[in-house]
Amino acid sequence: MPRCVTRAAAALVTVIALASGCATGAVTAAGPTPREATKTTCKVPRLTHLPAGLEARDRELHPLSSTLLGVEAVYDDGGRRSVTVITGGYLDDVLEAYDDLAVVDRLDTKVGRVTVLDGTLLSDTVRVAYWRATDVAAPCDVRAVFAVNVAERPFGRVLAGLR
Repeated sequence: MPRCVTRAAAALVTVIALASGCATGAVTAAGPTPREATKTTCKVPRLTHLPAGLEARDRELHPLSSTLLGVEAVYDDGGRRSVTVITGGYLDDVLEAYDDLAVVDRLDTKVGRVTVLDGTLLSDTVRVAYWRATDVAAPCDVRAVFAVNVAERPFGRVLAGLR
């Protein structure tokens, strides 16, 4: 096939791609065009009073929708004690793994009215506090703090230090 026919065919394919919108802004001479971030992350409450020895260990993002991410932040001592803060989600899903939790208290804190539950998971003591933030929309309004093998008094200080 003559070279001029090949160039004409390539030019025709390029014109069709541009006219149909297939080649709109996908690649420039400098490379791919970056797109803006399209996901938002739920705001995580601050803990100002962690039990002694606990340090930030992990932070995971969980998709709540195509544009919204919930957050799970874990603090532990490298052993059996941990505090996990969950922001965003649906209360049934957040509490699902714990089938023997019982409401033991309702407290007024700086983040609002908190429901406190106690229970066990295998041989571990579990304390949970949950609330709905009033300054954000669902599902980012669901907040929970899970404490594993943390005594009642230090857990109370964690709740008092929520911001």
